[in-house]
Amino acid sequence: TRYTAAGTVVAKRRAEVAAKVPGQLVEFAVGEGALVEKGQVIARIESADAAARKDQAEARHRLAVATLEQAREDLAEERFNLARYKKLYEMGSVSRSEYKAAEAGHRKAVSALNAAEALVKAEAAALRSAEITLDNTQIRAPFSGMVLKFNSDIGDMVTPPGPVGSTDSSIATIADVSELSVEVEVPESVIREIHNGQSCIVETGGLPDVHFTGEVTAAPPPGEKIQSKSLVKVRILESDLRIRPDMAARVAFLSRPL
Repeated sequence: TRYTAAGTVVAKRRAEVAAKVPGQLVEFAVGEGALVEKGQVIARIESADAAARKDQAEARHRLAVATLEQAREDLAEERFNLARYKKLYEMGSVSRSEYKAAEAGHRKAVSALNAAEALVKAEAAALRSAEITLDNTQIRAPFSGMVLKFNSDIGDMVTPPGPVGSTDSSIATIADVSELSVEVEVPESVIREIHNGQSCIVETGGLPDVHFTGEVTAAPPPGEKIQSKSLVKVRILESDLRIRPDMAARVAFLSRPL
């Protein structure tokens, strides 16, 4: 052992999960410490209002589709009438005003069809928005990892984060535990003895009798100006779910691999 330092276990990545829509928190779908997959539901917000809005949007969309089908039938009929009146007008069997009335009816049917198509698009967009709002009442994991803790309680009113992502809106803290490291501060007097790829032994506060092998993955490069203390990151090579982010740890920097 060349040097020993105390540090903290950190995850590969970590996120504060917040609600996308405001509402009352009604359920936790998993417990603290649970392993979750990306997209898995971890909590739920009261969704009755969102479900009702989705049902209303579905009804309006169905009505718009029915209106569009009727508009298509009306246009087909007006197109047929216009063709018939055109032949009759050319034969002199109907007056010019009657033929012009058939043309006006056809134009009106075309306009009605265009309006019906636009309405279907608008109602489809509204339905999609309502579906997204309803889905957003399900709080999902942004990536695969471990739920470290819940930052809200059942019954709390939760809101989306502000423009700068305020942590006050956090519902849960999730960490990617597929790769864990220990961050330690190394003083200037020994930092030159630390280098990337160096072998280490790691002990964690929660597992005092268990040793893990480690490897330095982030040390100051040789030409960099040395600070009074430099941050060094040591990756834990073994995977063990008992190791949690934020655990206290101690790292022994070795002169050679064991």
